[in-house]
Amino acid sequence: NRADVARATFYAHYTDKQALLASIATDLTDDMTARFGPLAPMSSTTRGEVALEMFRHADANRDIYRVLLGGAGDPPILQAYVDALAKAAEAIFAARAKNLKVKPRLPVEFLARIWVGQHVALLSWWLLGDLPYTAEQVALMRTKYHVNGAEWAHGAAPGQWVFDASLYGPDAEVPVS
Repeated sequence: NRADVARATFYAHYTDKQALLASIATDLTDDMTARFGPLAPMSSTTRGEVALEMFRHADANRDIYRVLLGGAGDPPILQAYVDALAKAAEAIFAARAKNLKVKPRLPVEFLARIWVGQHVALLSWWLLGDLPYTAEQVALMRTKYHVNGAEWAHGAAPGQWVFDASLYGPDAEVPVS
């Protein structure tokens, strides 16, 4: 009613509210991936262009993201959004590794899910918490964390944290294809 759309017009385009939300989430994802795809750097220099563009996109579409992230949408719709972002990130990460002639130490699909999981968690924290940070500030914090790591972010000196792989046992090594 508030949108001044007749019920018959709505149902001519969508079977129900969830179909409308799925369409909006797909459009949102397509728009965002079209915007950040060309920005994905293929060098060893990480400047954070993709993260910055993703947060700017969220800021420009704040109301839609709040619906998507806040539970008013359907969990499968949010999962489809996450899956689409992970697929795009995986392609970028694989292309970057190939371009740099390096072999990732962990599976690329794992790296993509970590990256996307962090992004979605930060979007939720930022947009649903209505925090005072700008898109640029959140993207900068995320990029600094991504590049410098948890040890740096927590204030520890480089090498202060020590990893003991013996805890995981001899069969825990992850094969990387």
